[in-house]
Amino acid sequence: MILAFAVLLGVVIVWSVVAARVESLHVILPLTLILVGFVVGAESSTAIFEHLTDPRLERTVEVVLALLLFLDATEVRTIHRWDARVLLRLVLVGVPLSLFTATVLTGWLYPELRVALLFMIACVVVPTDMAPAASVVKDRRLPKRIRDLLNTESGYNDGVVAPFFLVSVAFLTGGVEGPEKGAEALADMLPAFAWAVGFGLLVGAGSAYLARIANRRGWTTTRWQAMGTLATPLLAYTLTIAVDGNGFVLMIQLVSMTVLLSAVVHGISAPLIARRLARGRGGERALPAPGAGHASTV
Repeated sequence: MILAFAVLLGVVIVWSVVAARVESLHVILPLTLILVGFVVGAESSTAIFEHLTDPRLERTVEVVLALLLFLDATEVRTIHRWDARVLLRLVLVGVPLSLFTATVLTGWLYPELRVALLFMIACVVVPTDMAPAASVVKDRRLPKRIRDLLNTESGYNDGVVAPFFLVSVAFLTGGVEGPEKGAEALADMLPAFAWAVGFGLLVGAGSAYLARIANRRGWTTTRWQAMGTLATPLLAYTLTIAVDGNGFVLMIQLVSMTVLLSAVVHGISAPLIARRLARGRGGERALPAPGAGHASTV
């Protein structure tokens, strides 16, 4: 187990040295880590699988995902009103149509598979932030507006697709039997979504508003505002987990996965914080008032 982690961390260090040259060949780190994991896992698969079922590992993965989604959001400038409408069409129309199309095509290629398995495969391949699409989303040859929209949408579709993916897994593993039970599971999922969205909006908008006020009045410093930005997704995650004890527990801990949507929703306000963080010159010096200097993308 220790050897496996040592090898993976070694790959990351090597990648940090040659990233530009390797990525120019359209080779990306996530797929490289998957291949290395196959090789390492062949030697120590038993020990690794024993740890994969640990609830503490599940919480760690969720926290890391929340932070990564929030970090992605800081790369996006404020979404304009027109772009917001396009984003809604991407999420509410484009994602469902993509799921339907992927399910139908997969069923045509593999007619012997169950519908739940076909839908699960669609949930895996549709999100645009999967490893093969990352280079496209961040390719500077594309217009920045398109990249920002795809980057933002890629975070939202995580929160939308993940619960349906888990429902599909529950059908396959016997956790849900029959369409009536499946409908009940989806109905129980909606309140959990509401909690995630509510806490996401409250924490994200609140932290962004406080950051703007503090920056305007010179109450804080660059270093501590960065700490506040890091604490924002963690607070949203913690509050969402805190309400996971009121009967919304579905198969495969469905409710706990809705924290991904929480991280995405409050992440839309991250560009407001990021632009403030880009201002100022010293680590402990007070941040300048708006208009002094210029903002840059974090």
